[in-house]
Amino acid sequence: MRAVILRHHLAVLLFYAILAIIITFPVIMSLDTQFLGGDNSDAYEMARHTWWFKHALQNGIDPFWQSNLGYPDGFSGVSLQADILQFFPMWFFAFLMPLASAYNITILLTMALNGWTVYLLARYLLNALTSQSPNGEAVFQNTIPALIAGVVFMAAPTFQGHLFEGHAGLMVQYPVPLYLLALFKLTEGKTLNWRWLGAAILFFQMSPSGHMLQVIYMLMPVTGLFLLARLYVRDWAGVRRILLMGSISSVILLIFLIPLIQETLQQTSYTDAGGYVRYSADLLGIVSPSFFHPVFGELLPYTREVLGVNLGEGSMYVGIIAGILAALGAIKFKAARWWLLLAVVTWVLSLGPVLKILDEPIKFTIGEYETYLTLPLALVQNLPGLSLARTPGRFNFALALALAVLAGYGAAYLWEHFFKKRLPAKRLFQWGAVALITAGIVFEYQMFFPLPTRPAAIPQAVYDLQQRDDIRAVFNIPYEHLLGAKDALFLQTAHEKPLIAGHVTRETPVNPAKLRLLQTTLDPALLNAAGADIIILHKQRADQLKTLEQLEVLLAEKFSPPIYEDEQIAIYETALTTLAPSYTVHISDETRIQQHYTADFYTPNAAWIELTATLSADALGQTLLIYLNNTPIHSVTIQGTQTIRVPIAVDANGYYRVRLSLDPPCPDRHHPALTCRHVEIGAVALRRINDGLVYNLIRYENNIELAASHVGAQGHDNVHIRLWWQFGAAMQDENFRRFVHVLDENGNQVAGYDSALITGHSDWLETISLDIAQLPPGDYQVRTGWYHFADLRRFAVLTPDIPGGQDAAPIIGEFAIE
Repeated sequence: MRAVILRHHLAVLLFYAILAIIITFPVIMSLDTQFLGGDNSDAYEMARHTWWFKHALQNGIDPFWQSNLGYPDGFSGVSLQADILQFFPMWFFAFLMPLASAYNITILLTMALNGWTVYLLARYLLNALTSQSPNGEAVFQNTIPALIAGVVFMAAPTFQGHLFEGHAGLMVQYPVPLYLLALFKLTEGKTLNWRWLGAAILFFQMSPSGHMLQVIYMLMPVTGLFLLARLYVRDWAGVRRILLMGSISSVILLIFLIPLIQETLQQTSYTDAGGYVRYSADLLGIVSPSFFHPVFGELLPYTREVLGVNLGEGSMYVGIIAGILAALGAIKFKAARWWLLLAVVTWVLSLGPVLKILDEPIKFTIGEYETYLTLPLALVQNLPGLSLARTPGRFNFALALALAVLAGYGAAYLWEHFFKKRLPAKRLFQWGAVALITAGIVFEYQMFFPLPTRPAAIPQAVYDLQQRDDIRAVFNIPYEHLLGAKDALFLQTAHEKPLIAGHVTRETPVNPAKLRLLQTTLDPALLNAAGADIIILHKQRADQLKTLEQLEVLLAEKFSPPIYEDEQIAIYETALTTLAPSYTVHISDETRIQQHYTADFYTPNAAWIELTATLSADALGQTLLIYLNNTPIHSVTIQGTQTIRVPIAVDANGYYRVRLSLDPPCPDRHHPALTCRHVEIGAVALRRINDGLVYNLIRYENNIELAASHVGAQGHDNVHIRLWWQFGAAMQDENFRRFVHVLDENGNQVAGYDSALITGHSDWLETISLDIAQLPPGDYQVRTGWYHFADLRRFAVLTPDIPGGQDAAPIIGEFAIE
């Protein structure tokens, strides 16, 4: 009996595997030479991480620490640990076959498993209907309808869109139907079944192991609605079991994901990525097949407007055949309507925070104001945790699951009331009808034919680099091209040398100031200090950024001709040098701030750097926040035209990025009649002050510290006092005032400054310029401290033995006027 059951399920799995081969044709003809996916897919990135698992295990290296990326420091790859099913069994197959084969076979197997698990779930649900019939008589032949349900799920355009994008982890959906099957089993008995409780917990953990955010896109909607269904029928025992399962599962999952959550929240590539509107589904998406479809693409030109910039995330076509079956199931079976509710809820969530038609948000006017038609997701999209789900279109996975089960119900009704009665003794015709339905669904859903692929071949010259011991690291340019960064990761599987940059997901965590200065200067001293002995120019990617000619000219000026070159890449050896890198600056050539303005510098030692810029804003004024490597250090309000002078204290050598950001920034979308209140910027300079950094830590009460200061007189006109304040918590009390006093030789105050700080900062760097043009010749002291405005009481100095500390006004510098 078990052998028969095993053969049955192997046959079903084989059926879905054959369909997967058809959908992904012609990759089966070139498993080891082509990767599934388009030119902008993540296939190369996935292949590199697969290779890294194999390489790390073979060499006894921690696979969850990216030691050969971000040279020389490396960085965490904890997300690889969290998303186990994203790379397994891919990395296991890589021990036995080429990377391309391991990747492609894993995708085909995943697609087959997706179909098979929905088949299991659908057959269970249809068997439940059979058990309700009189005398337990078999009303439906459930295998055929369940097969069709699996076809609808595995072939859904949502999956094909993410297959095209190379999102291998998001393709892993087969634990979810098993999780739902376990939930049904868990709630159906009179007593708690511990085996099904354990199974539900297991599949709950497995569901997001292809991609962490599947907790939001799949687990939350299906579990929430399943619980509501139990509440609706007053199944209190079932509710208690679901809550027990959910509590245990959530604790286990949270413990497992804590390191990943901490790392993710620190990555601006996730927390600042935005994209809710761009990556949401279009209202017409459910009736929009792919514009690459061999037939519909020409017949339905509007689909290009719907999906043209969102083919991966926005594909959600329901299809004529699957739609009819789903509607039939919802009409004929009350049990199917829970799945209809799931479909409607997830469809609405997939539309994002505002309604789009033809990829444009719908606008309407209320009085004199123009606004957008907001949707339910807008209410919750910025809640902690949910804010990471910047791609609402991925709720379409749950929609595809609901649609598949509904289609299974509809197929069951159709089979019983049409095929069995009309073709009772002609099984060949019955199976022929099933084949036609399956073929029709696959044909309708087909997004590409043939499916795009990417070449797996790497030039021998790249492999040859592996044998050289004189190469510390490889620098790939242009570093800022995200697809070029994926190409660079794939080349690493051949040369196996560390990369100056590299990433695990999305963008590199390596300091962008370092990468930009290395690329824009190609300074041999900087490159040598960074360990970049080889430069690989990705010619096609540079051409896409229109920087190819510029980079080729700079490379020709700095280095010998490439040691290898073809249409895609050129490999250069960097020049040997004994020179130490010097202070280097790169100033952006932008003249307008609408979001951010950046400038980068490298300093060989600790120093004071002074930012100066001429800024212009309208009469209403605009506020700019100034950051140093993502730490806010100053803010200024610009009205009219003015020149700012902001000190920057760096206590170690290295690369630094200064960013000026509008607060608030100009919106991405605004009415054409409205002008964004930008800031004009010019005459930007980052001047290194040769006196260096005086790191004289002075502690005051109320958790205030003066980390460093610098006093510099410029001629006989002004003295510039640079201060680096740090606070134990962000400054909030507007009654806290700091003062700067200039005292003459007799201890008399002859100049000074007194003001409150702008609140909300934990670091504050400022330059206070005092007019000394009228002061007589002599020696002068500069003192600084704090007091409370309400009672004028000075804050005590807690650092012992500071001159002037006994007066709560420590001396921070001196100058002389001759």
